[in-house]
Amino acid sequence: MAFWDDLKAIFRREARDARDWADDAVADGNRALDDAERRLSASPDERLAATLSDIEAQDDAFEALRAKADAATAGADARGELVEDGPDDPAEG
Repeated sequence: MAFWDDLKAIFRREARDARDWADDAVADGNRALDDAERRLSASPDERLAATLSDIEAQDDAFEALRAKADAATAGADARGELVEDGPDDPAEG
């Protein structure tokens, strides 16, 4: 019967994980709805401030991504320059 006990334990863990995932999804949905309701009931000035805040947050994320891409490109360029230069001593190459 140890097999059945192990199998039941596995199903209990999976059920608990599924409940946790569903609870997290519901909480995320509720937060999104609350944000949407708050924006709908906001004054035009508050809406503008929220929109500008969103734009700034997206700009920050974009700049972080750009910096990461530039760093990766700089590393590739540096490796390419090393390969293109070849050996320093003409007698070696």
